[in-house]
Amino acid sequence: MTDPLQVALLRLSLAQACTTMEKELPILSGAGIELDGLAACEFMHRLSNAVDAGVMISEHQGPYKAAARSICCALEDERLDMFALMPHIAAGEKAPVMVMAQGLELDAGLLWMLAQTALKPARRAVC
Repeated sequence: MTDPLQVALLRLSLAQACTTMEKELPILSGAGIELDGLAACEFMHRLSNAVDAGVMISEHQGPYKAAARSICCALEDERLDMFALMPHIAAGEKAPVMVMAQGLELDAGLLWMLAQTALKPARRAVC
């Protein structure tokens, strides 16, 4: 990822903000905000490479390195469709992620953690 995330201007009236907050929802829920999916996917690949290289985990990295390498390969071979998973990850829906991980024989817990981490900068940029 070489470019920063691009954030579009969002117009939200006071009435819209009040209505949303009265419903006890996050103020930007339903605003139709688009995330830079490609940047999040690239970041996911960089994160899995970092785990594979042992950069992010210290003493107990053995099983995580192999699992991260499998995730890297699935991303590189385009078997892991992060664009399909992103809406589920953003919504906190673990089941579809677990099903895809199982079908690709990937570590579901590591995939979930890396995917959530990859989406956080994009979500912080717009929320």
